[in-house]
Amino acid sequence: MRGRRPAGPDYVDQLSDCDDETKRRLKVIMQTLRGELRLKEACVILRVSPQRFHQLREQALRGAALALQPRPKGRPPNRPSAPPQQVEQLQQELADTRVELRAAQTRAEIATVLPRVLQTPPPPPESSAPSCEGKKTRPRR
Repeated sequence: MRGRRPAGPDYVDQLSDCDDETKRRLKVIMQTLRGELRLKEACVILRVSPQRFHQLREQALRGAALALQPRPKGRPPNRPSAPPQQVEQLQQELADTRVELRAAQTRAEIATVLPRVLQTPPPPPESSAPSCEGKKTRPRR
């Protein structure tokens, strides 16, 4: 066989986001999967029962399967999603603001129309010039 030999469980040591106990458990699980350790040996090393070891192995495999599921291509959208409670609150605020805006528009409309409606017609102007009631007019030619 050419190239490097597969490292297998040794790759676990390179994981930086795990504590030592987690790395040890994962290494033992991988060794049992490769056939390097028997079930009873693994149970002794981890100090667990065979039932608990089966649970740990299944959790590890499920986690690996979830991590390897296909995802949509491309970069994920960079927008944080708001919690549903915050969305409902913002929708309520928007509805309240729309009602307030409509009320303000209606008040402004009333204020521009109301002075004309309430205003009484001005009295006819009284002039100091003599009236034309007694005067006779000539017909035009």
